[in-house]
Amino acid sequence: MGVSVYYSLARERPLTPDEAHALNTAFDGATLPSGTEPLAFYEEPETVVSTDDWELSGSSKLPSNHFTAPRAVKKLLRGLSAARRAVPDADWSVQLDDEPVAWNTETTEYDLNPSR
Repeated sequence: MGVSVYYSLARERPLTPDEAHALNTAFDGATLPSGTEPLAFYEEPETVVSTDDWELSGSSKLPSNHFTAPRAVKKLLRGLSAARRAVPDADWSVQLDDEPVAWNTETTEYDLNPSR
C-alpha cells in the first residue's frame, strides 16, 4: 500500500494566467527522487474557468523505497510551499494520506514538525 500527498486550493475566482503559470513553474521546479509521482493537478490550472466554488486538486504518490520516501516528502512539500506562495489568497489543503500538513506562517512553508 502506497502513501500519497494530496493537495488542493480553492477560492471564489479562477486563477489569472500569471498565477497559473506561477503554479506550473513551482510544480515543474520541484526536483523529486526517482519513483515519486510529479506534482500535478488533476486538471490544468488554466482550463478551470468556473466562477463559483473554484477548486484545483491533485496528488503525488511517494516511492515505495523507505529510504527515498522521507526525502520525497520534503521535496514535494517544498514544491507545494512555492505553489502556495504563488497563490497566497487561496484556501490550501495539504495532507500526507489522512494527516493534514501544517502551514508555518513564519517560514512560509509546509512543516511536518510544526512544534519545533
